[in-house]
Amino acid sequence: MTSKLGFTFSPEITSTSLHFNDTNASTVVQYDQDTYSLINTTKDSNGQDGGGSYDELREVLRYVYMSWGDVFISVCVLGVLANSLALLVWCGEKAYNATTFLFKYLAVCDNVYLAVFGAFVACVQRKVNANPIVFVANAAQLLSAHTTLLVAITRWLAVFKPLHARVLLDPRRVIAACVALLVWCLLLESVHVVMEYGRVELSESIEMTAIYSKMVVGLVLPLLLLLGFNVALVWTAYRRRQASSGLGRRGQGGQSSGRVTLAVVCMSVTCLLAYPVGIVVQLLEAFLCFGPDQSHSCNVSVFSDLYVATILLQIINSSVNIVYYCAFASHFRQLLTERVNYCRTRRSAADETFTSGGGNTAAPGLAQS
Repeated sequence: MTSKLGFTFSPEITSTSLHFNDTNASTVVQYDQDTYSLINTTKDSNGQDGGGSYDELREVLRYVYMSWGDVFISVCVLGVLANSLALLVWCGEKAYNATTFLFKYLAVCDNVYLAVFGAFVACVQRKVNANPIVFVANAAQLLSAHTTLLVAITRWLAVFKPLHARVLLDPRRVIAACVALLVWCLLLESVHVVMEYGRVELSESIEMTAIYSKMVVGLVLPLLLLLGFNVALVWTAYRRRQASSGLGRRGQGGQSSGRVTLAVVCMSVTCLLAYPVGIVVQLLEAFLCFGPDQSHSCNVSVFSDLYVATILLQIINSSVNIVYYCAFASHFRQLLTERVNYCRTRRSAADETFTSGGGNTAAPGLAQS
């Protein structure tokens, strides 16, 4: 059996019923494609093959996409608009700043993930093969999580070594780190491509090893590092604030820096809340689908609820950063105000030009009347 377990839980849509074993009988969970509902019936265990399977859990996920797909797509659209606005505002900053540059890079990664994932959900709803775009969605999601880690590291360096930050975080090094993360995430996601389309049949033990290895290296380890760097960031910022307060050197610059740090911490907390649920679901999937004893009972409603919570948390995580920028980053609000005033000025100038042009063309007609 070839594994296709990914961070977005991409389904292989083939079966139309689910078979989950109970102690005395196996439950056949049928998917009604017209009403988007799961119909539970029981059948004698002698008439069914024992054990859960990958296709069975995939059908639960298909039910989730069909019933919650419109909600997912709506959140993705709102997230793309929010990230595009944040990217437009941050591009108004003239001077180079490593944290701001990574904010823009993160907005691009999140937009790619949200756009591709929204297209994937639409393809599933229309029963169109969407497997080719799953690779892009999973890679973009991995890159988003890794970029959040890079933002936390960058902010920690800026707070811990403020005098050396410009040298440590020069544009070449930051761009090189972004490119390295992109290549790394593509390599991680290519594991699924090799396992799915490779001509060599792999044993279940090798598949399980690959699944767990990618999960640990690609997501668990970055999340642990993200947690560690955020703890260090909060502690370092607190110590520096205490030192500055004791010396009476607190100013507007320090307050602005502290607010940006708070925004980074909130982004990291959202990321830490979003992905552990997905990791738990993946572990349950792997245990039920590829474990040594595949005759475990499975509650369909529990799995569907876990899937919904996982997907919503992950797409919200990629959509909500602009809220933290507006709430905590005073520099972002200043740039946003400048952008709004610029648009108003341009619109007023265009209206005046149109009015003056319309008045000149309308004068002869009015004179004739």
